[in-house]
Amino acid sequence: MVIRQEAAENVDRGVRPVTDPRVSSFSLLSSLESAAEGHPLSRKILVAPTFGEGSELLRAFSLRTGGWIGYEVTTPRRLAGQLVGPGMTEEGLSPLDEFGQRALIDESMDLVLDEGSFEALAALTHGVGFREAVERAVSALRSSGVRSEALPTGDVRRRFLRRLLERFEAGLEGSKRLDAARLMARAADLLNADGPVELIDEAVLLLLPGLGLRGVGGRFVGALQERGGVTLAADPVVGLAIPPAILWRSAPAKSRLSFVHATAEKIPNVGAELDIEIFAAASVRDELREVLRRVMRSRLSWDDVEIVTPDPTAYGAAFDALSRQLGVPASFGVGLSIERTRPGRAIAGYLRWIEGGFAAENLRTLLEVGDIALPGEYEGVSSIGLARRLRSLRIGWGRTRYLPAIRAALSRAQQDGAAIGDEMAAEAVTHQERRARELEALEDLVERLLGGLPEIPEDHSSRVPGVSTSDLARGVRLFLELVPRGEGADAVGLEDLLARLGRIADSLERKTSFDAALAVLRKGLDIRVRAAWNEGSPPWKSTGGHIHLTDVAHGGYTGRRAIFLVGLDSGRFPGSVGQDPLLTDSDRAALQTDLPTSHHFVAEKRFKFAALLARLRGTVTASYAAWEAASARVLQPSPILLDLFRLGTGRSQATFTDLNESVGPPVCSVPRGSGMVDGNDVWLDALTDGGVPLDGSLVLEESFPAHALGLAARRGREADVASPYVGLVEPRPALLDPRESHAIIVSASRLEALGACPLRYLLRYGIGLRPPDDPELDPERWLDPLQRGALLHRVFELLLSRARDQEMDAEHPGYVQMAMGILAQEVAHLRDVLPVPNESVFRHTHDLLQDDVRSFAEAVRDMGAPWVRLEMKFGRDEAAPVELELDEGSILIQGAVDRVDRTNEGLRVIDYKTGSTFAFSSATGVFSGGRRMQHLIYSEAIERLLGEDVVEIVYLFPTTTGRNEIRQYDRESTRPGLSLLSEMLNQVRAGRFLPTDDADDCRVCDFKGVCRVSEAEWETTSPMAEWGRRNIESVAEYAGLKKIRAWEKER
Repeated sequence: MVIRQEAAENVDRGVRPVTDPRVSSFSLLSSLESAAEGHPLSRKILVAPTFGEGSELLRAFSLRTGGWIGYEVTTPRRLAGQLVGPGMTEEGLSPLDEFGQRALIDESMDLVLDEGSFEALAALTHGVGFREAVERAVSALRSSGVRSEALPTGDVRRRFLRRLLERFEAGLEGSKRLDAARLMARAADLLNADGPVELIDEAVLLLLPGLGLRGVGGRFVGALQERGGVTLAADPVVGLAIPPAILWRSAPAKSRLSFVHATAEKIPNVGAELDIEIFAAASVRDELREVLRRVMRSRLSWDDVEIVTPDPTAYGAAFDALSRQLGVPASFGVGLSIERTRPGRAIAGYLRWIEGGFAAENLRTLLEVGDIALPGEYEGVSSIGLARRLRSLRIGWGRTRYLPAIRAALSRAQQDGAAIGDEMAAEAVTHQERRARELEALEDLVERLLGGLPEIPEDHSSRVPGVSTSDLARGVRLFLELVPRGEGADAVGLEDLLARLGRIADSLERKTSFDAALAVLRKGLDIRVRAAWNEGSPPWKSTGGHIHLTDVAHGGYTGRRAIFLVGLDSGRFPGSVGQDPLLTDSDRAALQTDLPTSHHFVAEKRFKFAALLARLRGTVTASYAAWEAASARVLQPSPILLDLFRLGTGRSQATFTDLNESVGPPVCSVPRGSGMVDGNDVWLDALTDGGVPLDGSLVLEESFPAHALGLAARRGREADVASPYVGLVEPRPALLDPRESHAIIVSASRLEALGACPLRYLLRYGIGLRPPDDPELDPERWLDPLQRGALLHRVFELLLSRARDQEMDAEHPGYVQMAMGILAQEVAHLRDVLPVPNESVFRHTHDLLQDDVRSFAEAVRDMGAPWVRLEMKFGRDEAAPVELELDEGSILIQGAVDRVDRTNEGLRVIDYKTGSTFAFSSATGVFSGGRRMQHLIYSEAIERLLGEDVVEIVYLFPTTTGRNEIRQYDRESTRPGLSLLSEMLNQVRAGRFLPTDDADDCRVCDFKGVCRVSEAEWETTSPMAEWGRRNIESVAEYAGLKKIRAWEKER
């Protein structure tokens, strides 16, 4: 017997318990009070659809009456287990939980497939959707009491389902286990027998409306009624038929909300004046913020408020984040997703890492947020330091890339550390020691992360069996050893996860596709945990001093006086209910049982929501989020909002147009009226008038100096005056001009960046900004343009070199074969360090590369290759830079020339371009307004290095994209470029780094985000280039760039 101690003591002393007058008395509560009056000290069993409903009802009962004695809350499944448990033990039977049932279905499926009659379905059984459909179908048939022999035969789908159910039934019998359906059936048989049942015969049985009457569960509830079970009376639902599969007993109507679905002429004047408010919000977060604003505005206590939603997952997570941020105590009736705890969040990140091809970005995120704890022996090494070290390795993705890259870096670090002499500063020694220590810790960490994982196929979508859910579960359990231990919800969540993982690892051993195994694991780990404010184990009742958020099934039992129904868009309620693809509505109807169809699901869903509305008292506020940012679409209000609007206004013929006009525009971040929830509301309220933003820039600038700097920068970029905000800086020739400092060694690409856009040059080489250089996994691409170009350059160089060594010219039949062999070798080497997304992408890429190499061989055959140098470097690796004399000093240059040929006329410099010829139009001249300088730099360098004259430079496009086209520039046309180069460097000396005047220069820039560049199809929009175009004729500081752009025309 369960007795609340303080209530029992009060009864013994004749003291009436203290009650809470704020708890409204809805019909269920009144019915429960009446049942208690006749049996004050008796044992009373309250059978509810869920523990949460019964527990919350008893809590409201306790608050209203001051306490209770002798109540127990149970569910049909739990009560059935208690009734048949002793007999099961005697017979050697054991219950089958959800994982055991899934494992038995897997086993049955394999046995059916082994029979060889269902080859057409064999591949489907490894897919995620099919497995879930099979589980749903088996559960539905078993719950409805349908045996395999009752299933029709016919098409392959029906024969498969019948045979599978036969195997499942045989598996239950053979293993002496009872699933939920058989357990309920045995309990019903026990109750229907004539003998006594001590567990319930001496107790008062109270049945909560809403219990299911369908199938074997309905038989059990019916047997409880025959044993004297009394159905409590609930507020009636007028206008909707009571679904035959739901236990229901109606009390007299006490609230007008019982008549939401009734016609206008049938609504009597009952209950208090109806108080319904409706609003729309711009987002889920805005909707919940508005709820809190209205609570503040009404001066309600937190525990006066209940929030009910048909989507407790999305709204629970959003409200948990909001309540934590604002310090609002909140309880959650159905708990929160496990991902709201550190262990759950860490597992989600770990699975994303695996699923995403082991992308280093996902692992780095786990380290940065502290969801992975380093092994204890690495004291002084931080997770942030490890994340930075991991990023520096540029691993990108691929399971096999981590350890080789880490070990190679560790070897280099150890060598560098050994090379440090005694004369080196202590800081250098410390840096090398920290570097090596971090790499050692990273190696240890990755070994542990990968060690427990099974082999995972490269193509995750493949339905070829390769991994089991239990394999993945064991890997995740090992991963959890690296997650920092926490307290409260984190500790409880970790305990729950470990228990679930252990059960999964022991049961779900069937090999299947990776995607299917991962989906089953995620489903198995989709558990609910208590919020930070809640205590104890589920179900979680509402708590004093806390706002309570719950779902439709558990809503309305608190008796609180302010109810907010949120998330009432048409997608969330009523939503859509589709047919089961394996056990269709027509199949269910043909069986002539009480198997529910999609129509039944919809009807029952509507009725349960109407029952929720009927038991509400006090102020009811209904709302929905009118915009879904993830899919960028407008959401429509639920029909139930229109029903509430009609009931509240008495306008029975009102339409959605009338509703929308009454609701008005959606509430957003800008508050309306009083009830500020935080500083953001205060600020936004102060900076708006009737929702219209005011000019509050002066106030903001005074209050936030950093923001003031940003506003000044924006004004500077908008003004048609040269300033630091558009690239006019104080001259620093000693730091920026390579003529003043030979510590600066320039390349052709650096000079071309200066010619294309001086502002780009300043950002990259003056300020030193660099874009993130994190390789990303693209499932449809293996090599990016730079990687592809580097590979082809290497193949071209090796081909020419080996062909000369073997005295083979391009006309030789084996020339192309040699080229293909070199390509295969280089591709194999590259594949070792750069894993491919999947085999189809690799084959496609390899075919294109072969076409490009054939194209190069054709170009060599057509134009010859009398080379004297290949990949000739200067200023790189061990090669010294070349000094180039200009009008106002000299500069040091660096580069790598692909090829130098010797012709009858002199040297010919060749540079391979693996892209298109788009930027080399003859209309752009020789130097393209300073954007093309490579031919000048390479010609000057080769003449100084080899002591011979260069007669021409050729850009060769030896790929299928470039179609072996060439762009030739004779040496004499490039010589005047030295004076152009001097003019370009004069802009550096003067600190004039104004932006380009042509948006096309922004198309391939690393700093698009800095300059707010946007692209749509073939059009590039660049605010900075537009500023340049608008001001190049009028701003005096543009004179130099203007001269550079027109340099060739003026000559």
